[in-house]
Amino acid sequence: MSRFLGPALLRGRPKFLAPARYLRPILVLAVVACACAQVCFAQQAPFDVNLEAKEIKREFRNGRELVVASGDVKVTSDGTVFRANSAEWDAEAQRLFLPGRATIESSLPSQMVSRGRRPRGLPETIRVLITGSDLEYSLQTRSGTVSNASAWVQGLIFRGAQISVQEKGFSVKDGLVTACDLEQPHFALRAKNIRVDPNGKGFAENISLTLGKTTLLRVNRAAINVSGGPGSSGIEIPRLGRSHLSGYYLGWPLSYPLGLNTVLLMEPQLSTKVGFKALATVRRNTAFTPFVRWFYKEELTGRRPKRVLVTRAPEAGFLLEKGALGRPFDILTGEASIGWFKERTTGVNSSRVGLSLFLGEPARPTVGRWRFAVVPGVRAVHYGTGDDYRDLSLALTAARMIGRRDWLKLGFVKHFTAGRTPFVFDEAYLPVELSQELQIYRGNYSFEISTRYDVERRQLFDVRLGLGKVFHCLEPRLVWRGRLRELALEVRVVGLQMGSGAPD
Repeated sequence: MSRFLGPALLRGRPKFLAPARYLRPILVLAVVACACAQVCFAQQAPFDVNLEAKEIKREFRNGRELVVASGDVKVTSDGTVFRANSAEWDAEAQRLFLPGRATIESSLPSQMVSRGRRPRGLPETIRVLITGSDLEYSLQTRSGTVSNASAWVQGLIFRGAQISVQEKGFSVKDGLVTACDLEQPHFALRAKNIRVDPNGKGFAENISLTLGKTTLLRVNRAAINVSGGPGSSGIEIPRLGRSHLSGYYLGWPLSYPLGLNTVLLMEPQLSTKVGFKALATVRRNTAFTPFVRWFYKEELTGRRPKRVLVTRAPEAGFLLEKGALGRPFDILTGEASIGWFKERTTGVNSSRVGLSLFLGEPARPTVGRWRFAVVPGVRAVHYGTGDDYRDLSLALTAARMIGRRDWLKLGFVKHFTAGRTPFVFDEAYLPVELSQELQIYRGNYSFEISTRYDVERRQLFDVRLGLGKVFHCLEPRLVWRGRLRELALEVRVVGLQMGSGAPD
């Protein structure tokens, strides 16, 4: 049996009779709803609430009227969808209760998008899917709780005994966050408190990072990257590698929130040849992003010598990030900075004032067709030595997916340079370059080959070969860098993509 109940239900009293002029539209709606019963609420609430189920009835409990629905229940309100096998709706209190297993699905608009700025890596909306049991939700306050719950956000999984849902995101008590969908994840951040906002910001307190059952690190607070793209977990794990200059090294990228829009990004490293190394950046996420960098023995590449150690002590400036200016200048990116640099390998010390602007970004592989991008750029630098360096560049890239996880990327870059730079790392050392990147997955194995070709000298400049194996959530990969003659071990975190890793 199906029944259509109108707005009178919101007023807390049944309305079994209606004037004759309403009979025809009521009959028409009843015919439309013959497949599934539908209840629409629209008067007292400032938003519409739509309920669909196989069976809908009204009951009186403790002097209150409830709508009780069962069988494939679906409740929709203001873009949020609730699903369960049964539901109870209290019209007077504007409260919804879904006993048993239930889900919430929502596409939350980014606050930065509403201000005309698109955050890096984020879509127009951020999809949030929460599953659990005994869901209670107030449509008046746009908040509720889910017990024994999991949430999927941008490829990350949040789990906890209870997830609290608010209008501007959700929070987890005594939970964990991971990109590994195993019951016992290979790696996870476990925290007393975890909070995620719809603008892509995540924060956690009293954290321990675990690999299997082993605790690797404990920190008081950390930021979580919810804005990672497909295949990105948003969780950093230790990096192990080797280079001729530094020897074997171990580094750990960390993120620490300093305020609502300010974050500290750092990576301490230990190496066998040059000892302690560190990278640290403080940045504030505003339209023109101010930053301060302090890099100690940062390893960079050049033409001769091939690797150099550089210290920035410090460097400060502003970043212009994609979308900061709004249309039609949303693809413009750039950086203005001033700092003191010490190229430890060559012994060159100098201050540097630089400005760079780029119109666009390289093409990203997509399914079904080639994506092309033309990115002009300009860089102007003045050094304390009195030298000036100018670099006008033009980059053309083409990319596409050639399989479910396989992709190919081709590139061409031309540099028009003038002046001189005293630093090895600051020079555009390939005036004309052709490049290609190929990534192939076969089962749990991954293959990677990348090349750089020096057009002016008509010779292969560099090659990178990689072989890895995916162990569910982790992918160790051996990488050979031909020009540097180095063999390194990289451990990648395999993230889940919304729609593939999240439950239906």
